[in-house]
Amino acid sequence: MGPKRDMKMQSGEEQAGSEMIHPALSYNLMKCAFKVHSVLGPGLPEAVYQRALAVELVKQKIPFQSQPEIEVFYEDAFAARSSQTLWSRTRSSWN
Repeated sequence: MGPKRDMKMQSGEEQAGSEMIHPALSYNLMKCAFKVHSVLGPGLPEAVYQRALAVELVKQKIPFQSQPEIEVFYEDAFAARSSQTLWSRTRSSWN
């Protein structure tokens, strides 16, 4: 077996050298997702988890949009329009 790894999740502020753009937000989103899954358990339709996650995000006061349409670009060329399940941004990036 290889060396032991510390599998403990750390908050965004504790992750030294992290290349995440918004580590604290990422940590809080994952925390919400793990809570929803631990409460509901496996095997339910995706829509159930999506609705439950939306409830948890509201409870945690994390801003999000449900199923927004976004434009996807490859380099400088428009590639497609896509609908995302949930979309969260920092408050400063809402336009």
